Amino acid sequence: MPLERKSSMLDITVADQAAKSRSLVRILREKAEMGDPKAMSDLGATYFQGIELPRDHSTAFGWFERSATAGYTLAFVNLATCYREGLGCPKDERKALECYKVVAEVETDAMELLGEIYMNGDCGVAKDPREGAYWFRRGAEAGSLECSYRWGVCCATGTGAERDFGNAAEAFRFAAERGHAGAALDLGHCLMNGLGIIGGAKPSMAVEAYAQAAEAGISEACYHLGCAWLNGNGTKGGASAGKAARWFQKAAEAGHPAASAELAALLHVGAPPFQPPRGVAKDVKAAKAWYEKAVELGVTDAAAALGRMHRDGVGGDETTRDLDEAARWFRVSAAGGDDASAQALIDLEKERVLRDRRRRILAEHDAAWATFVSEAEIASKVADDDIALMAAAAPVPEGETLSSLVAAKKGLETAERWNPVSFAERYGKAFVMGELEKVLARVRVALERFPQGKKVLADEKARKPKEKAQRKPAAAKKPPQPDKSKPAAPERSAVGPVNPATRETIVSPARVRPKRDAEPAPKPESRKPSVADAKRAQPRRGQTASLSPARQRAPARDGVAVESPPRGSVLHPRPWGSGLTPASSPPRSSPVKERAQPQPRSLGAAKENESDQNVKPKTLRPSEGGSGRSKPKVDAVKLMPASPYASTMTRKAKRELGTKRP
Repeated sequence: MPLERKSSMLDITVADQAAKSRSLVRILREKAEMGDPKAMSDLGATYFQGIELPRDHSTAFGWFERSATAGYTLAFVNLATCYREGLGCPKDERKALECYKVVAEVETDAMELLGEIYMNGDCGVAKDPREGAYWFRRGAEAGSLECSYRWGVCCATGTGAERDFGNAAEAFRFAAERGHAGAALDLGHCLMNGLGIIGGAKPSMAVEAYAQAAEAGISEACYHLGCAWLNGNGTKGGASAGKAARWFQKAAEAGHPAASAELAALLHVGAPPFQPPRGVAKDVKAAKAWYEKAVELGVTDAAAALGRMHRDGVGGDETTRDLDEAARWFRVSAAGGDDASAQALIDLEKERVLRDRRRRILAEHDAAWATFVSEAEIASKVADDDIALMAAAAPVPEGETLSSLVAAKKGLETAERWNPVSFAERYGKAFVMGELEKVLARVRVALERFPQGKKVLADEKARKPKEKAQRKPAAAKKPPQPDKSKPAAPERSAVGPVNPATRETIVSPARVRPKRDAEPAPKPESRKPSVADAKRAQPRRGQTASLSPARQRAPARDGVAVESPPRGSVLHPRPWGSGLTPASSPPRSSPVKERAQPQPRSLGAAKENESDQNVKPKTLRPSEGGSGRSKPKVDAVKLMPASPYASTMTRKAKRELGTKRP
């Protein structure tokens, strides 16, 4: 709440506006000439202001001097103004100060002007805020609204008096209730922030105070009222961007810097519902103009906003980006102390370098494309393999070139230029056989980086089956051709040739054997075998003699049936039954299934075994407990050459042959 310096020239008023008409001026002159002190002062004010009379400061000074000599106090104030400004008389600030002091005890206007002189150090006196605050307090106690407001400012800021927000709020309230607009504005500040207010902040009352000051035309009050509506602080019905914009515009038109910036921010992005009265329609052009006006008024944030607008594109349109203009506004904001703008300026410089590099790359790519087109046209017209193009001749965008195209958003142009279908139709004949497929593979990889390219590839994929179906004609049936090949040899089976008509085997009658009817297998009976069954089971005469000695089974010994060893078992090298005492076979009706127990060997038994080795074992018939199969002789040395027995037999055989051990 800065101190507002009151104009040194008082608003000299003519009582009841009598001088507005010539008749009233004539009456006023008559009264002044008759010696009326008030009429003299009013007539001088009429000449001073040029109301209904020609402006004449000298004549006005004469009437002020005559009124002051007659003792009219306001005439001393007007006379001091003439001395202070040098209007109608030589400039003399000392005499002006003396005139103020003469009437300061009784005239509140003099108290106000005298306090202002000491506050600012005018009229040749030293600056003395305490003396100035003293005269403001004297005027406030005398009922001066202006002095009350000035005394409140001294208490709120601590200028010439002790800081006391309670006294400041009371002085503001006194002046605001009597129509002082400046006091209403400062009272709104106290109520909004709870300064010197019993019970804390009262936003709704603050909004009323702001509205009183705003209606009086104070731009600061319009700005704060707009902030209240924008945030919905103390307003009826909550926030309203539309009402906030109207108050901001009123303040901005009056030259308020912050209001200009706030209005530009609202217009830049708009505010829902984007229609008045509650919303704000988006208007980028108007926002740019208000930002520029705010920068002229010294708002660095507005310069930063302009820099961002030109950097990102006006209205979000990247085609309107202007990095040079953005850098200019960022420099203005950085010069005002905005660190974010200084960093943005550094980033912008890097982007400018990258932009120039990308522009150069794109220009080189366009030149390479033009060269390729001319070479491809020549190669397509001339059927010569020497000038046919390889895959490397096609400037397919890759690497940094592709990144530059993506950054520049050249998707549509790239998709049209490198469409695989149209590219193959135009320049397919210019390439060596097999090279076009390599180029198209690289093209498809590049088109995947663009939305338009993906659409082109999808169309190409959907088009291939249709083209394939159109190119493939229906297979025509060939007419039957005469068979000129040699007759094939007749099929044969294991029995004889096969009839091709009936697929049956042609067999000679001499080779046909009568088929024997299959007899059903007898069912097992659970009854005991009878005597007839036993006789039927006995072998016929001569059956045993027909078996070879090797297949005859050895007789049972000691009443124990000898069973053949299981297949795969290791046989002992000794003859069958050696060392065992032979015994008669058990009867057929009660065969013994137990194994023969080995008998203790003795010297006589050993000799008996030696004699038994020269005798071939008797083969038993099945009725005698034999298996009817001969047992093959097993060579134990070959079967188990690593056994101790085998090694002994091997040494013995070597000694008999007369060979020496190697």
